[in-house]
Amino acid sequence: GNGVFVLNRSGSTIRKLRTSPEGLSSNNIFNLSYDAMGKRMFISTESGLSIATADGVQAVFHGQEATLSPGRLNGNYVIHTHTDSLGNTWVSSNTGLNVFGPDLKDVLSIHSGSDTCRFIRRTIITGSATGPGGMQWISTLSGGVYQREGGVFRNYRVADGLSSDVVYGVITDDQGRAWVTTSRGISIIDGKTSQIIRLTEDDGLPASDFPIASISKGYSGIIYIGSQQGLI
Repeated sequence: GNGVFVLNRSGSTIRKLRTSPEGLSSNNIFNLSYDAMGKRMFISTESGLSIATADGVQAVFHGQEATLSPGRLNGNYVIHTHTDSLGNTWVSSNTGLNVFGPDLKDVLSIHSGSDTCRFIRRTIITGSATGPGGMQWISTLSGGVYQREGGVFRNYRVADGLSSDVVYGVITDDQGRAWVTTSRGISIIDGKTSQIIRLTEDDGLPASDFPIASISKGYSGIIYIGSQQGLI
């Protein structure tokens, strides 16, 4: 509810980004991701996507739900973004997924707002990740997780061994496996063999339920997951 705070190394606030006067799309923030190549911060909010640099907010993309929108996003409720090794940024929202190139021009658009969508039927996209070799993963709030390779989609659900069809986020490790947070624990998917390992509180997790889009990987390869009982 208070926008974005920029801190220096000692923890002191040096800048605040808010709707006014800085032009942030909303003060309710769901996710931050950094594009190291473009030196840009992608800020996911409930009213669109804001893109900021060290000089402040540079651009705001709204979705089709906004009345005065250019319609560049499938949905206005932006949940998560990530930038892949090619500099393409994947934007997850309530009604689909948009991919923008390094120049912020459209690369790919996947709709998920109806039962007649081509690839992902009616659901909310909660996140995405790109593994070694370019294999992509897309997490959804009711349809499990999707694997995309060479333009071909595969859907993993409970019937395939996934912990739950309610998926809150996905990240890939350095071996290319997808770590998927669900409403019933963590599932680890080997994209090459389709083997799934499930982790719950019985395996030592402090919780088996997780906030949406609260998963990331550090530069050293360590995976960080936010749970209802603290950081894993």
